[in-house]
This record gives sequence, C-alpha cells and structure tokens, in this order.
Amino acid sequence: MFRLAVRNITTHRLRLLMTMLAVVLGVAFVAATLIFSATVSKGYQDQATRDNVGVDVAVRATAQAQQHGQSSGLTGTVLEKVRALPGVASARGQVSGDTYVVNRSGDVVGNASHGANFAPDVDGKEPDRSFADGRAPQQSGEIALDTHTAAKAGFRVGDTVRVVVDGPVMTEQLVGVFTTTDPAATTGATFTLFDTATAQRLFGSPGQYARIVVKAAAGTSDQQLLKEITPLLGRNSEAITAAKLISDEKAADASSISTLSNVFLAFAVVSLFVGIFLIANTFTMLVAQRTHELALVRAIGATRRQVTRAVQLEALIVGLISSAIGLVLGVLIASGLHAVLNDFMNAGLPGTDTVVSPGTIAGSLLVGTAVTVLAAWLPGRRASKIPPIAAMSSANTTPTQASLRLRNAVGFLFTAISVGLGARGMAVGSTLGGYYIGASAGLLNIALVILTPFLSRPLLGLLSKPFTKWFGIDGKLATENARRNPRRTASTTAALMLGLTLVTAVTVIGTSIGSVLAKQTTGNLKADFTVRTINDQPLDPSVTATISSVPGVTDASPIRTGAVESIGTVTGYKVTAVDPAVITRLLTLRYTAGSAAHLDSGLLVTEAAAERGHLHAGDSVTVTFADGTQQPLIVSGIIKANPLLSNYLMSLKTLAPHMAAQRDDIILVKATAGHANDVQERVKTALHNPLVKLQGPQALQQEVTGSVALLLNMVYGLLGMALIISVLSVVNTMALSVFARSQEIGMLRAIGMRREGIRRMIRLESIVISLFGSVLGIVVGTFTAWAMGTVFSHSKLLSGYTMQIPWERILLFLAASAAVGVLAALWPARRAAALNTLQVIKAQ
Repeated sequence: MFRLAVRNITTHRLRLLMTMLAVVLGVAFVAATLIFSATVSKGYQDQATRDNVGVDVAVRATAQAQQHGQSSGLTGTVLEKVRALPGVASARGQVSGDTYVVNRSGDVVGNASHGANFAPDVDGKEPDRSFADGRAPQQSGEIALDTHTAAKAGFRVGDTVRVVVDGPVMTEQLVGVFTTTDPAATTGATFTLFDTATAQRLFGSPGQYARIVVKAAAGTSDQQLLKEITPLLGRNSEAITAAKLISDEKAADASSISTLSNVFLAFAVVSLFVGIFLIANTFTMLVAQRTHELALVRAIGATRRQVTRAVQLEALIVGLISSAIGLVLGVLIASGLHAVLNDFMNAGLPGTDTVVSPGTIAGSLLVGTAVTVLAAWLPGRRASKIPPIAAMSSANTTPTQASLRLRNAVGFLFTAISVGLGARGMAVGSTLGGYYIGASAGLLNIALVILTPFLSRPLLGLLSKPFTKWFGIDGKLATENARRNPRRTASTTAALMLGLTLVTAVTVIGTSIGSVLAKQTTGNLKADFTVRTINDQPLDPSVTATISSVPGVTDASPIRTGAVESIGTVTGYKVTAVDPAVITRLLTLRYTAGSAAHLDSGLLVTEAAAERGHLHAGDSVTVTFADGTQQPLIVSGIIKANPLLSNYLMSLKTLAPHMAAQRDDIILVKATAGHANDVQERVKTALHNPLVKLQGPQALQQEVTGSVALLLNMVYGLLGMALIISVLSVVNTMALSVFARSQEIGMLRAIGMRREGIRRMIRLESIVISLFGSVLGIVVGTFTAWAMGTVFSHSKLLSGYTMQIPWERILLFLAASAAVGVLAALWPARRAAALNTLQVIKAQ
C-alpha cells in the first residue's frame, strides 16, 4: 500500500499542488511565528546578559513601588553604605530614560533613544563603554554621545547639541564620544550620557537612583552579598541576584512582543483551518476520480481498512513534504519580519541570529502533517465504503442523499440552538444578553458551514435566470454545474465564506468602534488644540507653564495620570488629575449624576467605575495613594467614559503630593476666539521641540480613524493568507472538476460548443461559486459584527456604540470576489478548452 500511495502522489502531483501550497502557507505562518518569538526572546536574553556584565547583585525598586510610581529610596547615602560592606568590590548607582538627539536640521536622530548617567567603576571606566574622544560629562550642560550617533549627525567634541527628554529642548555641550558594546547602536539607536545629578533630575527624582549594581569581592557569593545588602534597604527596594535580574529583564522585554506573536499564531490557525476545506475537497474529488482503481484494489483482496490507510498515507506524505517546505519558508518570513519591524516601524528589537529550535521544527512538521491527515480522513473513509462492483460501474460516485440529510439535520439543530440563544440574549439585555447573542452568532457560523450544501441549490438557482439572460447557454450550464454537486460547491465556498466572514466582521466592528471613539474624543473637546509627544511619552510640567505664557492662550490644563493603591474596594488603579478651575472650559464632562462643583477636593468616577465600586454621587470613599497615605474623598459626580480620561478623575493638587515625579500625558489648550491657528503656531514656536505635536479636533479625529484604519489593514494583511488559501480552493476545485468532467466537456465540444464557450462556461462557474461564498461570508460577517456590537453597546467604555456598515468596502469585497472567480478559472478554463474531444470521449 505504501508503493501504491507513492505512485498515486507522483501520478497526480499537479492535482495535489494546490493542497501542498495551502499546507505550505499555513505551516510557514506557524513556523514564522514560533521562530520570530524564539529569536526575539534570545535577543532579549543576550541583551540582558550583556547589560549586566560584571554584576553579581542588583538593588532596585520593588514591583509594587514601580507600579504605583513610588520612590525607590535608593539615595546616595544607600549607595555609600552598600560600597562600605565587606563583601562588596564595587557598587554603581544608575538612572536611565529616553533621550532624543536633534540634528542641525531639527530632526530626531535614530530609531530608538537611550539616556543614562555616567556611572564608572572603581577604575573610573564603565564596563560596556569606552571613550574614543574627549571625556565623560561631569556637570550640568555636558553630554557624551556614542560614536555612531555623533558620526550620523556630524557632531564633534566641543559642538553644542540639542537633546530632548520630556520637557523643553536643552542645548548641551558635547564633551565626549564613546563606543558601546550594545549592538543596537549599529542599527540606528542613540546613546546619550549625562552627569549623575542631571540624569537623576531628568529621569526620576533628584538624589534618587533607579538601581544600584554591585560586584562581589573575591570569595563572596551572591547569596552572601544579598544577606549583607538587604538590611540596608527600605520597604520600596529589594536586592536580587544577577540571574534573577537578567530573567526579569528578559521577561519584561519579551512580554512587549508576546501579544504580537499570539496574534500571528491565531491568524496562522485560521489559515490552517481554512486549508482543511481545501485539503478535504481535493482528496474527496481525487478519491471520486479513482473509484475504478480503488475498486480493483478491493477486488484483488484489499480490505476497507487498507484502502483508508492508503489514502491516509498519501495525506501523510503530502503533509510531511509540504510542512518541510513551509518550515523553510517560515525561517525566511521570520527573518524578514524582524528586519521590517526594526527598519520601518522602529520596533527596536534586539539583533541576534535566527533561532530555529528542535521544538519549532517538530511542532511545524507535526501541525502541517496532522492537519493534512485529519482533512483526508473522511474522504479515505468514504473511499473504503464504496463496493467494488458499484465503483466499477461509475467513474464518479455522488454522495448518498442519506448523508446529506444527516448533515442538514445537524445544521438545522445548530441553527435552532443559535436562534434560542439569540432570543434569550434579546430578552435578558445588558452585557450578559450580549454574550448570549455572541454565542448565537458563533453557532450560526458553524450551522451555515454545515448547511451550505442545502443552501447552494436554491441560492444558486437565483443566479440561473440572470446568468442565462446575460450569457446564454454558457451561463445556464455554469449555474447548473455549480448546483449539480452541492457537497463539492459547499467545500469550495466554505473556505471563501469563512475568510470573508472574518474580514467583514472585523471591518464592520472596526469602523463602528472608530466612529464612536472619534465622537467621544472630539465631541467632548472644547479645547482648540492638544499638546503631546509623538511617542506618547509624558511631558514635564514646565511645558504647561511655557504654553500658558504664550500670548493668546486663555486656558491650559494638563491631563496627568498617576497610580493609587486602592479606591474604596478597588485596588491597583490609575487616576487622572486635571485643573478643576479650567477643565470644564476645555472638556465636556457628561454627567449622569452630581457635578464637578467639588472636584478640587473630591472625585469624579465613570459609570463603569461607579458600578464596579458600588459608588454613588455624594458617597465618601477612601483613597490610598502610592505613598501609602489615605485620604477620604467625596464622589462629586458620575460621568460617561472619555478616551482622554481614566475611570477616576481628581484635581492636580490632590494627586501631586503623592507622586514621586510629576509628568503630564497631554495638555489641553484654549485660544482667544478666532485666533486658534495663530496661537497654535506661537505655541509650536515657543516649545521648539521636534517631539511635540499639536493637534486640533479634526486632526485628533483623523488620528483616531487613522489608527483604526491601520489596524484594519494589519488584520487584512494577516487574513490575507487565509484568503489566498480560499482562492486556491476555488482554483483547485475548478481544476479537479475539469478532470472529472472531461467526458462531459468532450461531448459539449462534439455537439458544437466552441473552445471559447468552454472557457466562458468554466469562468462563469467559478464566478458563481465565488459570489455564492462571498455573499454568505458578508451576510454572516455582518451578523457576527451586529452580535458583537450588542456586547459593546452595553459597555460603559463604548457608550453610544452603533453599528456602522461601510457599504463601499462591502461592494469592494463583492467585486474582488468576482475578480477572484475570473482569476481562479484562468488555468482550469484554458485546460478544459484544450482537451482533445475524441481522446476524452474514448478514454471514458
């Protein structure tokens, strides 16, 4: 049976080509995701190890202190005490943050920006840096740059250089140029050094270090060193070993890319799932075309199990070969993805060799092979059930009506359950009802996949008259051919339907969410423009003072975010602070209860927060701030959600005393009536900062809708693999259909149909099938979007959500489906027209 399986593969290699391509693409997606994740993880591991060379123990703020923005307590006094310990060879205090270098043209240099203090060891040098020219910065107003940045921007020692951290642009003197062991310097990242006092002021709090790195004296273990250091620390700091530090830094860095990897993997699963329909359809049609051969095998003694195993063996071989090719392609995709994210999206991923682990190889081969074998199981089982005599009497055996009746019964059962859940959801209402409706939509998707053969006859019948009218006998034959084998048509359209279901649902949901977010953002904005950084980093409070001093600015209020330990029974939450005196002139706060009359000493909460914390206007709630201080505040009012604010709103003077560092997320600015554009230009000139962007309401709305459009385009790109496989399914089905109907096509040619008529018939049949699948997908996708929208409409965060159907895109999807039908039929139509009439009739 093994030799029979191999012979069948080599004999029908062209017919299996599309199946192999589907498996190759799906496995490539999976392998690329696994390889990309492993490569980035290894890069972060290497980077963390490299950054902590010579470190045995590190002292840092605790996770709770970092989360709540509390001071680490790592002062110069603590550093000197650590240095004085007998087990310490050296200790260095470090502080770091983002620092942007501005070239002479006013543009930011590099794709990633790092700043730190110069923290030498006992020998006066840093382990990972050495000066190529000049010296280290020693006082305020001095900086040093890495050699790559200095060369790229054309700076030399003695030049003045403009740099930006989170406030106004600073003009510093370049006193040194250094080399660094960090490979990011060669890929566009910039490195800037300050003196310690300046770095502490810029990146944290004066006199405070972010961490202290310690090297053990000879004969002292890291555990002994931990025991010596720990008694010196306060409640907001901790000592850990270098191994723990490297592990934590690697995990923190890798978590930033894990979401992207999970998204890629999810879409890879979708692609493989869609590929199952193509594989199953291919093997079903191949088995139907080889019934004579399988009958002969049964007649000479092969058992049903052996026939099934032969088909499964073919699938196993095809799956292994395709998976191996997909694995190689996945390596190339992962390498390309790493380069694209760094070069075009400034992701700042660490550079390292591509990592292809044994687990990735085994997993990729296993997934691709398992999917192929699973998809071919049912066709193989059907092949074994065909009696030899019946098989020899017909070249193409149509599935029994009994099997279709069973399939239809299951489909109607799922539909009934779906309708019941939907009715239950409509009756319950609220968020819980939305979940019922969401489950209903999911079941309906499954039901329609099952019922596609049942739906194909009546729905395709609707196309028969217009196609006959427009295209004559060619159109009539095309629609009748599509209706003749409902199971084949269903298998072909299922892949396309699922792909377009996802695309349509994502498009409708994305458009609707973008619309409501745009309304929430600009509909509540009274300010003439906003000020924030292009990288969404916080701003120094001095920026607000600078803006307020610009002529024509009537009001300016920062929106500041801080962390609190708890608000009543809710723990670990973010709060927003504003200036109560002017915020109502800059932002519309939509109240459901209470008002902002006492915001200067009180609290505003959103509907969602009020529901979660069981709060009402006028209630007193105890707030525990990040520094441990507790303060009772009156809930002044309940407001609707606003994208610019968190769920809790208080005054700047209430929050400020409890924050270690004061930083503003965004600044709202109101100008003299009729002079908004002029004032905006004055503010821009006054700040003279390339990192700051000023946006009016229209620009903000465009940014929100642009972000949604970018997300949709990314989803389209990721779903593109599934759609390509769907197209391959149509191509494959049409090609195999031509093989199966060779005699029929020969008879049509014999009674006078021209070659062009054959080509047109095949093209029209492909268009009919594509349109059938796309219409089902668009309808189901729209219903799915509506069902998900019922959940969103009950969400306090998306108050005012209404479904928006982008009809122009829906029409574009239909047009693209028709184009897919034409393209998918090019090769099968050409092959059908090229058949020799006498030979195909004689062969049958």
